[in-house]
Amino acid sequence: VLDPSVTRGQVGRPGRYVLQGRILPGVSTYRYLGVHVTARLSSRSHVDRMVSAGTRRTYALCAWSRAAGIPVTLVLRLFETYVMPSALFGASVLVLTASDTERLSRAHRMWLRLVLGYPRNTITLVVLGDSGALQIAWRLRLERLAFYTRLCCMPAANGAADLCRLASELLEDSWARSTRAMFDEFELRKPEQAGLG
Repeated sequence: VLDPSVTRGQVGRPGRYVLQGRILPGVSTYRYLGVHVTARLSSRSHVDRMVSAGTRRTYALCAWSRAAGIPVTLVLRLFETYVMPSALFGASVLVLTASDTERLSRAHRMWLRLVLGYPRNTITLVVLGDSGALQIAWRLRLERLAFYTRLCCMPAANGAADLCRLASELLEDSWARSTRAMFDEFELRKPEQAGLG
């Protein structure tokens, strides 16, 4: 049970949560389907894991590709298929703060500099231009738009599409509402307007 009063490494107060006569321990962080959720619904714990996974995979890719003499153009393609899916896993369902997005952006630029073999002080426009990569903030928006569209296109019996639309209309600070606002911001047709939902 996620318990906001529990700090890292602590177990919740005994007897606070009971299910079928069994006492459930309280935890501050819980991992569900690979996404780390905190009791305060902060994304910081998951972002830490995203940065760590991306950094590990980038170093592994760079070491292997340099030892094998792989051209940079191919390494960039491998980066997109090996590093980025792991680094962005779960990002489509999280509400990231500006500081979380900036942290991911700094890490992304560092990964690209490593892949390209550029020095640390290389300016961002050069790194992004030479790699052909989108800024991470745009990648995150695309991930969220794609996930929202998939939810809206689910069969009616599933109920996910109705839940997604309801959350976007009723909940002021919901993930669904902010994602739906992106459709308006970029003047895109919403899934249901395109006959998908």
